Amino acid sequence: MVPLNRVAAEYATGPQGRESCAAEQLATDSKAQPDQLRAVSIGRLKRALGWVPAELTGELDEALRLHLAL
Repeated sequence: MVPLNRVAAEYATGPQGRESCAAEQLATDSKAQPDQLRAVSIGRLKRALGWVPAELTGELDEALRLHLAL
């Protein structure tokens, strides 16, 4: 899981704001924090809150590769 934050650091990546996420479910503009990657049991997840559009998935993948040194 990659957490989101309202305060965007220079290394943070999309999604950039409500307009880029499904159903505009974010209350405020947010950025993903790939450096805060976490492992979460699938059993703890209850429902989807939205999705990341395909064009931003590539940016997030690139940021994760950078932080994981892959």
